[in-house]
Amino acid sequence: MSLIIALIVENPSAQLTLLRRLFSELQKPTLMEALLTAPGHQLEALFAEAILMTEPCKQAS
Repeated sequence: MSLIIALIVENPSAQLTLLRRLFSELQKPTLMEALLTAPGHQLEALFAEAILMTEPCKQAS
């Protein structure tokens, strides 16, 4: 969560990249199902893998 907050506050370009990626990925039924069914302790890792650890997001930060 702190990474997302830092991107919003410090880097508007990275914020847009992150938001585009987030909305794009959340349209995929498989990701939505994984997020809805994952145990709470796995949500952060699942979110990071699907949204934050992609090449466009890593390059923008």
